[in-house]
Amino acid sequence: MKRRAILEVVTPHAGMFHNLPGGLAYTDQMLSEAGLNSQLNRALENEDDALWLRRCLYYLERRFHRWLKVQLIAPLSLFGLVKVIRHRIRTYPTFIMGGEIYTGQDLSELEAFIRRQAGLMIDDQED
Repeated sequence: MKRRAILEVVTPHAGMFHNLPGGLAYTDQMLSEAGLNSQLNRALENEDDALWLRRCLYYLERRFHRWLKVQLIAPLSLFGLVKVIRHRIRTYPTFIMGGEIYTGQDLSELEAFIRRQAGLMIDDQED
């Protein structure tokens, strides 16, 4: 795939991750070296959804790092409200790729969704 596919993640936890420089893997490494990683873990472990999303994004970054770009969107931002209204989003996190949505917390289904949507995008580019 020549260009990167974009996976949009609409989540109220977007603010936690937007301020982390260089991706989650880099941030974990830097914070653990500074001894601050436990503070971040405690803040994220308070909410199971945030912890699951953090692990999910870390997995996606490692698995698809060459061609997938993850864009976090806060639902109460202007861009987030447009996404919520357009796709009729009712639960979070919601993953949007290629105009299709996936809502759920099954990592294998999410990976299958990403692969399916990326395959459709490649087929459209070849035509």
